[in-house]
Amino acid sequence: MITKGETLRFDSGRRVRLADRIGNGGQGEVYESTHVKTGQRGAVKVFYKRFANRDTVKRIRFLMDQSFHATCPVLRPPIDVFRRRDMVGHYTPFVEGETLERFLDSPSSSFLEQLELAITFAHAVNVMHARGIAHGDIQLGNFMVARARPALRLHAIDLDNFYAPGLPVPDCVGHLMYMAPELREGLAKGWPAVPSISTDLFALGVLMHDIILLRHVSVGNDDSEASFLNAMCSGRWLQDPAVVGRSFSSVGGYPAGVLNPGLARLFRSALGLDPAQRPSARSWEIELGRAVDWAYVCPSCGGVCVVDVSKTVCPYPACRRPFPFLTLRVNGHGRPIPLRDGATVLGRAELGGSMRVSGRHAVFRRLGPKTWVESLGRNGTFVWMAAGWSRIPEAEPKLVTKGDRLRFADVEAVVE
Repeated sequence: MITKGETLRFDSGRRVRLADRIGNGGQGEVYESTHVKTGQRGAVKVFYKRFANRDTVKRIRFLMDQSFHATCPVLRPPIDVFRRRDMVGHYTPFVEGETLERFLDSPSSSFLEQLELAITFAHAVNVMHARGIAHGDIQLGNFMVARARPALRLHAIDLDNFYAPGLPVPDCVGHLMYMAPELREGLAKGWPAVPSISTDLFALGVLMHDIILLRHVSVGNDDSEASFLNAMCSGRWLQDPAVVGRSFSSVGGYPAGVLNPGLARLFRSALGLDPAQRPSARSWEIELGRAVDWAYVCPSCGGVCVVDVSKTVCPYPACRRPFPFLTLRVNGHGRPIPLRDGATVLGRAELGGSMRVSGRHAVFRRLGPKTWVESLGRNGTFVWMAAGWSRIPEAEPKLVTKGDRLRFADVEAVVE
């Protein structure tokens, strides 16, 4: 029996005094603690009696030996262990903040900060997977968030349900809201159900949905247990914006249309039934890094999305206004040419009929708020610089902005 105010002595000689209980889970209870000599705050997890055995101690020592915190400060494994009669527990330095679950209930973060939080999360999981270790219990309650101006700080506070080859298997299989279909099937049929890196990757996809879009993948399909299980085990991403059908605009969070094709592709694969096809944590980290570079604020409604060549209008249902686009005014030739599409090819017909202009002379490529021109014609495409006309190298797109002067062979134009 553990009581508030009690002093515990750990294997290293560390002595801490227990304060209030601050949490509990499937394997034990967590107490805030104070180091008797230094006053340093910590967290002590005391395992329930049925888990207080040699296997648990062996698993704790394995985590301690990994020194994850030295490689990835996000990961906070235990750094000390205690054993007393039928009790086992471990010690971890105290982590400030609130659980990711509580934080996302009423987030104070921007869409861009959520993308950055997701990158940090993916990196931490990748560090474990790179060593062949599955987290085993990826869920919102096992991560803490604190605002460290100007950024958000993330910590993984409970790694106890990990799986690593050669060690006793974990006693639990993870949280029902994030459990992979194969684990659900194993539990239902009485088969062995052990977390793995592939089941982590399913849970990772679900949690990414929580972080980025602020809603669970089952939202809109969770009015009954049967509907929820169907949503989690169908092998499909039911909120896929590429699937024409039901609107999810009334369920809160961000519409899935704010994602770019790369992130949408990861969600489709992560929620699939084939474990081998689920994207790695590293794949998430890379794609999210690209997404941050292309976060764009709609000038009409202020909504943020990840732009791509397919996005020419705001993806928010309440807005849907076209994004601003450039036009090209050809000297002495009619109306300006709109550069609103993902790709606009211009040649002799569009540029006034000069025989020096090729049939396909240049292509303007638009990606969100930015537009590039790429030269295709034999007689070149030029941009006016301080020293005069400068030829744009072929296969090297040139970013253009309002006011730029361009020349297509012998035809001049202005970007407006």
